[in-house]
Amino acid sequence: MTETKKKKERTCPHCGSTHLEFEGDTLVCTECGTVIENSVISSEQERFYSYEDAVKKGRHSFTSQVVPKTRTERRNLHLAISLIDDLINKLHLPHFIREDAIKRYKQLMREKKLRKDIVPAIAAALVYLVCRRSRIPLPLQRVAEESGVPKSDIVKNYSEILELLRLEVPPPSIEGLAMFLAKKADLQPKTVALSRKIASKLKNEISQIGKDPNGVAAAAVYTAAKRKGEDVTQEEIANIASITSITLRNQLEGLRY
Repeated sequence: MTETKKKKERTCPHCGSTHLEFEGDTLVCTECGTVIENSVISSEQERFYSYEDAVKKGRHSFTSQVVPKTRTERRNLHLAISLIDDLINKLHLPHFIREDAIKRYKQLMREKKLRKDIVPAIAAALVYLVCRRSRIPLPLQRVAEESGVPKSDIVKNYSEILELLRLEVPPPSIEGLAMFLAKKADLQPKTVALSRKIASKLKNEISQIGKDPNGVAAAAVYTAAKRKGEDVTQEEIANIASITSITLRNQLEGLRY
């Protein structure tokens, strides 16, 4: 079998496409932007780079048919996928969140040119957005911490993405956030259930006094923990909720249940 034929049969380890091109010494998938090889090597030493660990779990297909046309677009897409993968792993999110976030990124490519310097903020905003649309409780502050992107930058890009893609996002589930925080605090099932009940009662407080949903959920969890005699401090709940102890105390003072 000739070397030429081997190259024709090679597929992208990330999306399975056979549309591969060399850009100088770099072999790139023109479908998803994955850098497959960083230098030309002999057939005896063939191996894949960059997404080798990720593809061990299987190949993935994308519903979006947007194909990056320029070298910059391909590299930015590759960077976005890498950042989304990293964030998904850190947050232990389900695979479909990854798929949807990447699909949304490719849709954004239709709407505007995406500079490399804003790709990290866009990737973080997309993961948060997809979780919100899927009703997966995920504090914005935690996304900021795990991605290393300032919360203000995530919010800015989140709002712009909603406008560009004309998406609607349901309001955050206070009950879901409360259960998420209670489980993360390793509280008893009865306390988790009470946290949800209290959070449900407190939902009206958000519209009435403009409370932050994450803070309300944390207050519900702490209140439930105290009622059930759980040995947990305000500082511990605040840390889990990615808020300060002062913020939690203020939330507790402003809420009545």
